[in-house]
Amino acid sequence: MIDIKDNKITKIFFKNISLFLIFGILIASLTTYINYEYKYNEVVKVINKSATENYTKIVSKTKSLISNGEYALSSIQTNDIFIDYLQNQGDKKNAISLFLNSINNNKNFFQLRYIDKDGQEVIRVNRDTKQDIVFVTDEKDLQNKADRYYFKETIVNSNKLFWYSKFDLNMENDIIEKPYKPTFRVSKNIYYKGEFYGILIVNTDMSKLNKFIKSFANFEISIIDKDGNYLLSSDSKKEWSRYLDKPYNFKLDHPNIMKNHTKHYFHVHSMASIFQNIDEISIILNVNKQFVEQLSNENTTYLYSIAFIIFIASILIGLIISIPTSKLYMDYNKVYQKNLRYMDTIDKYVLTMDVNTDKKIVHISKALCEVSGYTKEELIGKSPSIFKSGEISDPIYKEIWNKITNGLIWDGDFYNITKNKEYFWIHSTILPNYDETNNITSYTAISEDITDKKTIEKLSRTDTLTQICNRMVIDEVLEREFNRFLRSKIIFSVILIDIDKFKLVNDNYGHLIGDQVLIHFSNILKENSRKTDIVGRWGGEEFMMICLDTEINGAFQVSENIRKITENHTFDVIGKCTISLGVSQIKDNDNINSLLKRVDENLYKAKNTGRNKSMAD
Repeated sequence: MIDIKDNKITKIFFKNISLFLIFGILIASLTTYINYEYKYNEVVKVINKSATENYTKIVSKTKSLISNGEYALSSIQTNDIFIDYLQNQGDKKNAISLFLNSINNNKNFFQLRYIDKDGQEVIRVNRDTKQDIVFVTDEKDLQNKADRYYFKETIVNSNKLFWYSKFDLNMENDIIEKPYKPTFRVSKNIYYKGEFYGILIVNTDMSKLNKFIKSFANFEISIIDKDGNYLLSSDSKKEWSRYLDKPYNFKLDHPNIMKNHTKHYFHVHSMASIFQNIDEISIILNVNKQFVEQLSNENTTYLYSIAFIIFIASILIGLIISIPTSKLYMDYNKVYQKNLRYMDTIDKYVLTMDVNTDKKIVHISKALCEVSGYTKEELIGKSPSIFKSGEISDPIYKEIWNKITNGLIWDGDFYNITKNKEYFWIHSTILPNYDETNNITSYTAISEDITDKKTIEKLSRTDTLTQICNRMVIDEVLEREFNRFLRSKIIFSVILIDIDKFKLVNDNYGHLIGDQVLIHFSNILKENSRKTDIVGRWGGEEFMMICLDTEINGAFQVSENIRKITENHTFDVIGKCTISLGVSQIKDNDNINSLLKRVDENLYKAKNTGRNKSMAD
């Protein structure tokens, strides 16, 4: 039982209850006064968030439509059938089948062509979008496009990987096709061994993008060019204002929006980097008035309710917790005084650091100074970023600050650098510190030096010579992906690589040169593999790649890419060197041993049929 006759506790009690009551009255009184501004900010916040989410979805949709065209052209250009057709007068039927396969695989393509260096159409496949029929244009109907702007501009921009057309309406015989077909063209020059053969060009039907932007109920969304002309719009009457000679222009209709768009609930974003053409396209998201009114009404009701609840709750909470809070305060002071005796010990042996809200170090323990190599004088007033090694990405640091500034505790590992540029690992727990008014005043990090532990972990999982994954890691990934395949049928493929005639390298140049070749080849693998590929040393001169979420055709393309890069690469001392590769995909009746056996057999076939090739089942 608390004796409230105690003078100190009595004073603290009345102070606390008074503060709770005053706080409740102020909040309840000010809620009505600040309602308009608060409501406005909340409405703008929701609108901005919704606009950003919608913009992100539209960008993703647009990128997907454009990148499909880029991928199709690149796939045809690098396909052996097409290369053989161009360089060796190969079978044109096979080349046409390649084009048909590409257009059949993408319902948004309505025209795919190969035009030779003189501007003559050589292969042209089309899709009748009304009947969804794909057909090949007869040779007698093929035309010369040497005077067309897309042919000329593609050639002029030969230094670019792709050329991108205006975003316009498709025309047939110089007349705009009806029903209107929003069209975007991607083309690329074809060079083999320095010789120019012509261009590949694909016409993409962007109607799905048009339908997509009309599906957002809370916004009127428009896509405009640099002059303010409408290309697409949720309001159909504004669409294609330039090409259909309509009297609509965003910049003329809204001359001040570009300077202060949020006040009018307009959101303007550039999409020039996505379309990459001369249109300098932008997207406009204009929130509907009904959506604004709905949000405003919801926020008003909510705020009035909160004001009343806060007033009542503050009175009840003040009465309920003031006595134990007062007693707790007294007990805390006693504990604090007792703990002062241990501060010096903590300073000497525990890695701690205090950072204020301006992200400046205000206190650091002797123990952390010793680990980092700095003195206290060198660190006080500096930013904690002085320890950044560059090995941890900026988004992680942003996540940490976002979490602790919102009153949460963060726990994790840091890879830091000392004053002498030596690396060290610490495991840290970071928590916010509050003042008597419950405002965050600083942050405390309590850490443990785990450098030795991390070093041992890295050594156990890394091949000592090549610094890529070792056999243990590869085995773990194989086991994990096989189990994932059993659960979810998610395909993966395996590539086994062997350096051709590597024994001769060791015999002729010695093992030191052989080791340098292994290291150099490992770097080729790392630099030319995809982010999702797992690369490791399988043993000796054998290496393995595990291609996640990749079927046999994709894995074969990866293997061929690496094979060609290696073939064309010049190694120090030994000069040229080739590799042989075995490729296989996990199958329903497989286990890990059967998959590896098949990969090994394919590698054996590659080596025994001339080397410097990829073999897949």
